[in-house]
Amino acid sequence: MNAPRTRRRWPWIVIGAVVVIAVVAAVALPLLLDVERHRERIADALRDATGWEPELGAMQFSVFGGLVLKVSPASLIAPDGDARVDIDALAVRAGLVPLLRGELAVRRVEIVRPSIDLVREDAESGWLLPIPVADGVEPNLGVEPEAGVSVSVDLIEISDGTLRLRDATTDPPLDVTLNDVAATIRPTQAQAKGSARLESGGKTGRLAWSGNLDRGLLLELNDVPTELLAPLVGPDLIHDGGTVGGELTLRMPLAVEGRLTLRDLKLLAGERRLSEAQLELRAAENADGISTEFELRAGDAAVEGRGSLTPELHLQLEIPSAPLEPAMHLARAVLPVPLDLQPPGTVQATAIVDALPGEEPTYEATGTISAASIALSEMLPPVEAIETTFELSREGELTLDLGGGSVAGGALSGRVGVASIEPLAPVVFDGGLADASVGPLLAGFVSDAVESIVGNAEFNGRVALDLDREVIDASAIRGRLELGARELSLPGWDLERAIENQLRQRAGALASLLDRDSDSSEDSGPDEVRAFDDLALVVDLDERPWKLERFRLVVGDVSANGRGTLDPVTGNVAADFSATLNVEKTAELMERYPEVRLLVARDNRLTLPLSVAGPLVGPQIGIDLSELGKMQLGEDPEDTVKGLLRNLLDKKDKKKNKK
Repeated sequence: MNAPRTRRRWPWIVIGAVVVIAVVAAVALPLLLDVERHRERIADALRDATGWEPELGAMQFSVFGGLVLKVSPASLIAPDGDARVDIDALAVRAGLVPLLRGELAVRRVEIVRPSIDLVREDAESGWLLPIPVADGVEPNLGVEPEAGVSVSVDLIEISDGTLRLRDATTDPPLDVTLNDVAATIRPTQAQAKGSARLESGGKTGRLAWSGNLDRGLLLELNDVPTELLAPLVGPDLIHDGGTVGGELTLRMPLAVEGRLTLRDLKLLAGERRLSEAQLELRAAENADGISTEFELRAGDAAVEGRGSLTPELHLQLEIPSAPLEPAMHLARAVLPVPLDLQPPGTVQATAIVDALPGEEPTYEATGTISAASIALSEMLPPVEAIETTFELSREGELTLDLGGGSVAGGALSGRVGVASIEPLAPVVFDGGLADASVGPLLAGFVSDAVESIVGNAEFNGRVALDLDREVIDASAIRGRLELGARELSLPGWDLERAIENQLRQRAGALASLLDRDSDSSEDSGPDEVRAFDDLALVVDLDERPWKLERFRLVVGDVSANGRGTLDPVTGNVAADFSATLNVEKTAELMERYPEVRLLVARDNRLTLPLSVAGPLVGPQIGIDLSELGKMQLGEDPEDTVKGLLRNLLDKKDKKKNKK
């Protein structure tokens, strides 16, 4: 009877014994395993593994729920003291039963509120990390387990962490902080998952990661400042001030690929930010450095690139043929473009970018551009329907060979050059303009009367325009122009009529005018329009006012040669001419007025000195009587000229009275 009862009670006895043993172990093990005795051994192990100086706070050991080691707080300090790792609390939880089988099975490592501060003072020393790497020596990542004891870690949990990266080798120095870092890592499966809030230069973004460290880690970026990409792609490639979002896959050895959305983007030597673009990126580390392939797309335009990012920057860029407007927006985010081209049109270009470490990038590019128009300044008419091939040298010299284009309706030909795009040198045009409408050409100088100017002209020369000014006016123009025109009409330029008006003046008026040396016709005015049968002159744009040289014109029976000036600000002209009437007109005057014979040269032509002054449209035209006397009657001609013209006009009046 007793035996069965004993057999029924033995499970309870066993369970009770286990409980007793557990209670005894919980009380006795902390006494048997005095963790403080191993403090220096643990510190030495950390010092050997990292090269940094450890500081360990209070240490506790427990067997409740398994083996548990807690340290609070703990720190690792770099040899120079600038970089450090601080942890509020560290807990290592391991299984008790596996330890009896010779296995240290760490189920969980809990890291609470770690604060990691990493620095790089110069490129040679690199980042200060808690992993010493001597030449040819692999880092020791931990204490080797005792013989016959295997070690495994199931899970590492990080909560409420902070990581600060400071890089003094970039310009400006990089200073990035990752806050709210939360992560889980499963070493045996090589898996990791986590997130963080990034802060840099007052800007914030978010970063999340998940995946397998061997097969690939997926990075999710949300409004990440572009400053953070500098360590990966180099500070010469991407500028700060923008944001990045999207996904990247990271593999080791280093390989990155993904698709990103970039906002407020500026790359290389770009002069304007691009509001939004899509970037498909592939980068990988090889024996020579880091190579890359990418496509940057904005709307209907794209930049395709390939080459190396390190140790030297060398990229080949291509812009496939694309509509002008999106292509120019994209191009200005990558390279300086000193010309303001207006759509519609197309762009195609290729470029090579090189940069040694620490040096500014250099560029060379070629391509073709077509555009509806380009306006260089408000003073000058726009170039329309432009077609050109361009070339940018490594020295920053830009040249455009014009294959088509028009200005004021005239065909444009020649070359446009910019000796330097950074800093911007004057834009130089060397070529010609055929059959252009003069009115629109002069609109920037005589806008109020431009509609009354009729006719076309041809221009040839070399003209420079300084665009690197806050205000582009006449002082920004330099160079030399040759102009020729036929059938060009300007109000007030009827020389033949002006001469006849002068000869009709009364002797008393002539006498008083002689005292002034010049006069203007009462009847001549801006309402009188007469076409130049022929016009040619050279304009020197290097002085103010502009100099008018080799000024030759033919108007009706009058041909004139002279020189003068044109003020481009006021639109006023001042010129002196030697005007000659043709043989037929001279003979007509001599027949009507025999006294005119005294003024006729040996070639049977009447030559008179003219002065032109006032607005370009409607100037005053007069005869310099003193100069006339010197030409025909000696050095003291006033009395002779007075008598001659008085006799000439009195005789005409007597004939009228007889009638």
